[in-house]
Amino acid sequence: MKYLFAALVISLSMIGCGGTQPIRVLEEGRTQASFSLGGPIIELGGAPVPMPYLTVGAMHGFCDNLTLSANAHLLSAALGDVGLDAGASMRLLKQDGAIPEVTGKAQIYFFDNLARGPNEPRLFPMISLNGSYLIGQSSLVYVGIDNLFQLSKPGYILSPFIGTEFYISRRISGQLEAKWMAANVNTEKGVFEGYGAIGSSGNIGVFLGLIYSF
Repeated sequence: MKYLFAALVISLSMIGCGGTQPIRVLEEGRTQASFSLGGPIIELGGAPVPMPYLTVGAMHGFCDNLTLSANAHLLSAALGDVGLDAGASMRLLKQDGAIPEVTGKAQIYFFDNLARGPNEPRLFPMISLNGSYLIGQSSLVYVGIDNLFQLSKPGYILSPFIGTEFYISRRISGQLEAKWMAANVNTEKGVFEGYGAIGSSGNIGVFLGLIYSF
Protein backbone atom coordinates (compact mmCIF):
# COMPACT_ATOMS: atom_id res chain seq x y z
CA MET A 1 0.00 0.00 0.00
CA LYS A 2 2.89 2.36 0.74
CA TYR A 3 4.23 1.92 -2.79
CA LEU A 4 0.76 2.21 -4.30
CA PHE A 5 -0.02 5.45 -2.46
CA ALA A 6 3.37 6.98 -3.35
CA ALA A 7 2.86 6.06 -6.99
CA LEU A 8 -0.64 7.55 -6.93
CA VAL A 9 0.79 10.84 -5.71
CA ILE A 10 3.36 10.76 -8.51
CA SER A 11 0.73 9.88 -11.09
CA LEU A 12 -1.71 12.57 -9.96
CA SER A 13 1.12 15.09 -9.90
CA MET A 14 2.11 14.23 -13.45
CA ILE A 15 -1.50 13.72 -14.61
CA GLY A 16 -2.01 12.07 -17.98
CA CYS A 17 -3.20 9.11 -15.86
CA GLY A 18 -4.29 6.93 -18.77
CA GLY A 19 -3.65 5.97 -22.35
CA THR A 20 -4.45 8.53 -25.04
CA GLN A 21 -8.08 8.21 -26.19
CA PRO A 22 -9.30 8.75 -28.77
CA ILE A 23 -6.30 8.55 -31.11
CA ARG A 24 -8.52 9.64 -33.98
CA VAL A 25 -11.99 11.17 -33.95
CA LEU A 26 -14.95 8.81 -34.29
CA GLU A 27 -17.57 8.82 -36.99
CA GLU A 28 -20.64 10.92 -36.21
CA GLY A 29 -22.99 9.03 -33.86
CA ARG A 30 -20.47 6.29 -32.98
CA THR A 31 -19.94 5.48 -29.29
CA GLN A 32 -17.11 3.56 -27.63
CA ALA A 33 -16.32 2.50 -24.07
CA SER A 34 -12.68 2.73 -23.01
CA PHE A 35 -10.59 1.08 -20.31
CA SER A 36 -6.99 2.01 -19.47
CA LEU A 37 -4.72 0.30 -16.96
CA GLY A 38 -1.19 1.41 -16.18
CA GLY A 39 0.91 4.32 -15.04
CA PRO A 40 4.41 5.29 -14.01
CA ILE A 41 6.98 2.57 -13.40
CA ILE A 42 7.30 1.77 -9.69
CA GLU A 43 9.41 -0.67 -7.69
CA LEU A 44 7.32 -3.49 -6.25
CA GLY A 45 9.00 -6.48 -4.62
CA GLY A 46 12.32 -5.41 -6.12
CA ALA A 47 10.96 -5.45 -9.69
CA PRO A 48 9.96 -2.53 -11.94
CA VAL A 49 6.23 -2.70 -12.74
CA PRO A 50 3.68 -0.23 -14.14
CA MET A 51 1.39 1.23 -11.51
CA PRO A 52 -2.13 -0.33 -11.72
CA TYR A 53 -3.97 2.96 -12.30
CA LEU A 54 -7.40 2.22 -13.82
CA THR A 55 -9.67 4.58 -15.74
CA VAL A 56 -12.96 3.81 -17.46
CA GLY A 57 -14.78 6.11 -19.82
CA ALA A 58 -16.75 6.72 -22.97
CA MET A 59 -16.23 8.48 -26.30
CA HIS A 60 -18.88 9.72 -28.71
CA GLY A 61 -18.61 11.08 -32.23
CA PHE A 62 -20.46 14.38 -32.00
CA CYS A 63 -19.76 15.05 -35.67
CA ASP A 64 -17.24 13.73 -38.19
CA ASN A 65 -14.46 16.05 -36.99
CA LEU A 66 -15.30 16.28 -33.28
CA THR A 67 -15.38 13.58 -30.57
CA LEU A 68 -16.38 14.10 -26.94
CA SER A 69 -14.93 11.94 -24.16
CA ALA A 70 -15.01 11.52 -20.37
CA ASN A 71 -13.29 9.21 -17.86
CA ALA A 72 -13.59 8.20 -14.20
CA HIS A 73 -10.38 7.38 -12.27
CA LEU A 74 -11.20 4.26 -10.24
CA LEU A 75 -7.95 3.75 -8.30
CA SER A 76 -8.05 7.39 -7.29
CA ALA A 77 -11.60 6.86 -6.01
CA ALA A 78 -10.57 3.74 -4.08
CA LEU A 79 -8.00 5.83 -2.20
CA GLY A 80 -10.49 8.59 -1.36
CA ASP A 81 -9.80 11.00 -4.23
CA VAL A 82 -12.57 11.76 -6.73
CA GLY A 83 -11.00 11.86 -10.18
CA LEU A 84 -12.79 12.79 -13.40
CA ASP A 85 -11.79 14.19 -16.76
CA ALA A 86 -13.60 15.36 -19.87
CA GLY A 87 -12.42 16.56 -23.23
CA ALA A 88 -13.09 17.24 -26.89
CA SER A 89 -10.94 15.95 -29.75
CA MET A 90 -10.78 17.47 -33.24
CA ARG A 91 -9.28 16.24 -36.49
CA LEU A 92 -6.79 18.89 -37.59
CA LEU A 93 -5.36 17.04 -40.59
CA LYS A 94 -6.48 13.89 -42.42
CA GLN A 95 -3.97 11.19 -43.35
CA ASP A 96 -2.88 11.52 -46.95
CA GLY A 97 -0.06 9.26 -48.07
CA ALA A 98 3.04 10.09 -46.02
CA ILE A 99 1.17 12.88 -44.22
CA PRO A 100 -0.13 11.58 -40.87
CA GLU A 101 -3.57 12.20 -39.43
CA VAL A 102 -3.23 14.91 -36.78
CA THR A 103 -5.65 15.06 -33.84
CA GLY A 104 -5.82 17.75 -31.17
CA LYS A 105 -7.55 17.40 -27.80
CA ALA A 106 -8.52 19.90 -25.10
CA GLN A 107 -9.12 18.23 -21.72
CA ILE A 108 -9.80 19.17 -18.11
CA TYR A 109 -8.97 17.01 -15.07
CA PHE A 110 -10.86 17.37 -11.79
CA PHE A 111 -9.71 15.90 -8.44
CA ASP A 112 -11.12 16.37 -4.96
CA ASN A 113 -10.00 14.61 -1.77
CA LEU A 114 -13.10 13.41 0.09
CA ALA A 115 -11.06 12.36 3.13
CA ARG A 116 -10.51 16.06 3.85
CA GLY A 117 -14.01 17.04 2.79
CA PRO A 118 -15.21 18.20 -0.65
CA ASN A 119 -13.56 21.60 -0.39
CA GLU A 120 -10.16 21.19 -2.05
CA PRO A 121 -10.92 20.72 -5.75
CA ARG A 122 -8.01 20.72 -8.18
CA LEU A 123 -8.44 21.50 -11.87
CA PHE A 124 -5.79 20.75 -14.48
CA PRO A 125 -6.30 21.84 -18.10
CA MET A 126 -4.39 19.87 -20.72
CA ILE A 127 -3.87 20.18 -24.47
CA SER A 128 -2.72 17.11 -26.42
CA LEU A 129 -1.57 16.67 -29.99
CA ASN A 130 -0.84 13.41 -31.81
CA GLY A 131 -0.01 12.21 -35.30
CA SER A 132 -1.12 8.72 -36.39
CA TYR A 133 -0.71 6.35 -39.33
CA LEU A 134 -3.11 3.60 -40.31
CA ILE A 135 -1.18 0.36 -40.93
CA GLY A 136 -3.16 -1.99 -43.17
CA GLN A 137 -6.86 -1.78 -42.37
CA SER A 138 -6.93 -2.32 -38.62
CA SER A 139 -3.89 -0.93 -36.75
CA LEU A 140 -2.72 2.55 -35.84
CA VAL A 141 0.71 3.72 -34.74
CA TYR A 142 0.96 7.16 -33.20
CA VAL A 143 3.22 9.67 -31.45
CA GLY A 144 2.21 12.78 -29.58
CA ILE A 145 2.62 15.08 -26.64
CA ASP A 146 0.54 16.12 -23.60
CA ASN A 147 0.80 19.70 -22.34
CA LEU A 148 -0.56 20.13 -18.81
CA PHE A 149 -0.94 23.44 -16.96
CA GLN A 150 -1.35 24.03 -13.21
CA LEU A 151 -1.10 26.89 -10.73
CA SER A 152 1.47 25.21 -8.47
CA LYS A 153 5.07 24.52 -9.49
CA PRO A 154 5.93 23.27 -12.02
CA GLY A 155 3.32 25.29 -13.86
CA TYR A 156 3.80 23.39 -17.12
CA ILE A 157 4.25 19.62 -17.52
CA LEU A 158 5.33 18.07 -20.82
CA SER A 159 4.70 14.36 -21.53
CA PRO A 160 5.58 12.87 -24.95
CA PHE A 161 4.10 9.47 -25.83
CA ILE A 162 4.18 6.73 -28.45
CA GLY A 163 1.79 3.86 -28.95
CA THR A 164 -0.28 1.55 -31.10
CA GLU A 165 -3.97 0.68 -31.34
CA PHE A 166 -4.83 -2.68 -32.88
CA TYR A 167 -7.84 -4.78 -33.87
CA ILE A 168 -8.83 -7.73 -31.64
CA SER A 169 -12.35 -8.50 -32.80
CA ARG A 170 -15.24 -6.83 -34.62
CA ARG A 171 -16.07 -4.69 -31.59
CA ILE A 172 -12.89 -4.72 -29.50
CA SER A 173 -9.55 -3.01 -30.04
CA GLY A 174 -6.44 -3.04 -27.86
CA GLN A 175 -3.97 -0.30 -27.08
CA LEU A 176 -0.38 -0.20 -25.86
CA GLU A 177 1.25 3.12 -25.00
CA ALA A 178 4.48 4.34 -23.42
CA LYS A 179 4.66 7.88 -22.05
CA TRP A 180 7.56 9.93 -20.68
CA MET A 181 5.52 11.58 -17.95
CA ALA A 182 6.68 15.04 -16.81
CA ALA A 183 9.71 14.89 -19.11
CA ASN A 184 10.60 18.51 -18.31
CA VAL A 185 10.57 18.01 -14.52
CA ASN A 186 13.58 17.00 -12.41
CA THR A 187 12.50 13.88 -10.50
CA GLU A 188 15.60 13.22 -8.42
CA LYS A 189 13.90 14.36 -5.22
CA GLY A 190 10.51 15.13 -3.70
CA VAL A 191 7.00 14.19 -4.75
CA PHE A 192 8.02 13.81 -8.39
CA GLU A 193 10.71 11.22 -7.58
CA GLY A 194 10.38 8.55 -10.24
CA TYR A 195 11.74 5.01 -10.36
CA GLY A 196 11.44 5.05 -14.16
CA ALA A 197 13.11 8.41 -14.78
CA ILE A 198 15.22 9.03 -17.88
CA GLY A 199 18.38 10.61 -16.56
CA SER A 200 16.98 12.75 -13.78
CA SER A 201 13.76 13.75 -15.53
CA GLY A 202 10.18 12.52 -15.52
CA ASN A 203 9.04 8.92 -15.21
CA ILE A 204 8.27 6.34 -17.88
CA GLY A 205 4.64 5.20 -17.82
CA VAL A 206 3.20 2.13 -19.57
CA PHE A 207 -0.51 1.80 -20.37
CA LEU A 208 -2.69 -1.03 -21.67
CA GLY A 209 -6.12 -0.21 -23.02
CA LEU A 210 -9.29 -1.84 -24.33
CA ILE A 211 -11.84 -0.09 -26.51
CA TYR A 212 -15.33 -1.50 -27.07
CA SER A 213 -17.47 -0.21 -29.94
CA PHE A 214 -21.25 -0.25 -29.58
